[in-house]
Amino acid sequence: VMSGGLVLAFAVFFMGLQRTRSLHFKGKARFPWKRHVKLGLVVMFLWLAGMGAGSLMTYLFRNGPGITGTHFDNALMMIPLILFGAGSGWFMDRNKNSSRRILPILHGLNNGILLLLACCQAWTGLNIVLEGL
Repeated sequence: VMSGGLVLAFAVFFMGLQRTRSLHFKGKARFPWKRHVKLGLVVMFLWLAGMGAGSLMTYLFRNGPGITGTHFDNALMMIPLILFGAGSGWFMDRNKNSSRRILPILHGLNNGILLLLACCQAWTGLNIVLEGL
């Protein structure tokens, strides 16, 4: 599930890059707004659900969630970024006609950082699973 969420996150991120290209670099690009919003929310939900499930698993099988070190620390860093990414995306979706320049940039940078952290999570999570086998 989490690997599927990561693949989906890359798709959503590249949709956002198309929007950036068309707005800020005067390129022509098709931006599937509704799909970007819908799939972006799915990714954010998957990440939060994955954090909850991972915390439950480490509580049940490894004596507490903090025991996974960097994996746990990255998850904690991701929570406020997920909330900002989902919140800013929701706000922009609800206020399409307002002129804005800063919020879309912050939204994209925030979610780019989230994507990098999610890649780190995939790596550290894989190592945790392999250690347990």
